[in-house]
Amino acid sequence: MLDGASFLETFRELHRSHHFALRVAFNVTMRIYRGGGFTKDAVYLRGLCRILEYLAGGGDLEPLFVGKIAPRHVAIIRELQWRKVLSDPPLTPRYMTRPDALARLEGLRQSTTVLDLLKRKQQ
Repeated sequence: MLDGASFLETFRELHRSHHFALRVAFNVTMRIYRGGGFTKDAVYLRGLCRILEYLAGGGDLEPLFVGKIAPRHVAIIRELQWRKVLSDPPLTPRYMTRPDALARLEGLRQSTTVLDLLKRKQQ
């Protein structure tokens, strides 16, 4: 898009060159062109990449349930919890007790990238 490609050209590039499924290629292209290429998706993608790196490094999701924080804030969260300034998360997602979800989470710890997630979904 930034190089002047049309919607159709971008869609075809994603599908043919990068092997995205038709529906995925269309949805990605639609989001890019609808938001002008600078949508909140870029911010979310950066956050997802950081979470995947954090998990691959052995990070625990529990401290992140305290609120909208980044993995780089976990040490501060742990310190505040230790000092009893901050409570443990009041709610934990139900999926954190499901064996299938825990197995998928363990799979994410194996250095998964965003592209790996897309490949898994297409299979």
